[in-house]
Amino acid sequence: MARLTQNTRSFFIISRGQRNAMLFLLALLLILLLVYFLLPLIIKPTSHTPVAFAEEVRKFLESPVEQNVDKKNLTPFPFDPNTTTREGFVQLGLSEYQADMIIRYVNAGGCFRSAEDFSRIYSISDEEFEQLKPFISISREFQPQVTQTAKSERKLQPFPFDPNIVDSTEMHTMGFTQSQIKNILNYRKSGGQFRVKKDLSKLYTFREEDYLALEKYILLPSTDTLFDTKKENLPKAKVLIEINSADTMTLQQVAGIGPAFAKRIVTYRDKLGGFFDKSQLLEVFGMDTARYVQIAGHLDLDVTKIRRMDLNKTGFKEMVAHPYLEFYIVKSIFDYKEGKGKFDSVAELKQIDLIYQQLYHKLAPYFTLDENPIEMK
Repeated sequence: MARLTQNTRSFFIISRGQRNAMLFLLALLLILLLVYFLLPLIIKPTSHTPVAFAEEVRKFLESPVEQNVDKKNLTPFPFDPNTTTREGFVQLGLSEYQADMIIRYVNAGGCFRSAEDFSRIYSISDEEFEQLKPFISISREFQPQVTQTAKSERKLQPFPFDPNIVDSTEMHTMGFTQSQIKNILNYRKSGGQFRVKKDLSKLYTFREEDYLALEKYILLPSTDTLFDTKKENLPKAKVLIEINSADTMTLQQVAGIGPAFAKRIVTYRDKLGGFFDKSQLLEVFGMDTARYVQIAGHLDLDVTKIRRMDLNKTGFKEMVAHPYLEFYIVKSIFDYKEGKGKFDSVAELKQIDLIYQQLYHKLAPYFTLDENPIEMK
């Protein structure tokens, strides 16, 4: 009986090593419990994951009217969108959502190099941009750098010339740019003729200051003495113009398209890479529905002339220059391509969260595969 009692007592005796081990495990358990309950209070998780942000952007782009129902009246003042704070954008009268979109664009590496770049933010409407544009002031550090060599190349040194017969060597000697020389030669090749001095200014590559520097050297009359002035007020003849290949002079044959609109159409067409639908003309600055209805019947469209970008070869800088592509959308395209290796079809663009159905239909005509990359101006 005594032996049994001794064995029972020895079974419940805890050695010093065992006691220390139990105390260590108990302390560790308490520390883990404290970390579990206190860590969320110390480190708050971010409320905007990449997936949540992409979904938020997609929903906004699909229903822009609803997102801006409570838009404030704008109270513009001079600002640089590259350095303005979120509070500054709100003070301008933009919504908090719009301010967040701009700040995220800048934080992601985006840069506004001109006032027009600000209009490419989807959450900013055309009306809002027109109100803010006079107050946008881009700091010199963000503006495109022009080298001294480039400036010297643009210095004109004219001598008397007739634009109907002057050759490319003479134009280069006078300081014409390659695009200006090509514009004149193509115009003459298509049957165009310069009748008066002012005709040269109608070519979209010639700025007003270029024409003023050349005017007194142009060997043409100031007014067309051979033209019957009684015909000036007659309506333009009905013509059918292919808008993806027409130059500014050709477009002006259509009633309702003057020199200014012809330049805008050609400039926007070159940025797009061509029109795939005539209704895209409504995106040209200043084009309203009345004017579009007036000219649409006189315009033809050849979609085979569209310049397309190869999804697997076109560089980031060239792609982001397209009017339909924001910085963060191009970044998502490149992120998708990096993760997958390459695109197998243009339709894969629909797999990207930020590219919703309507945007895909606008982008698809400008993409292709297995072609040389397109260098967009």
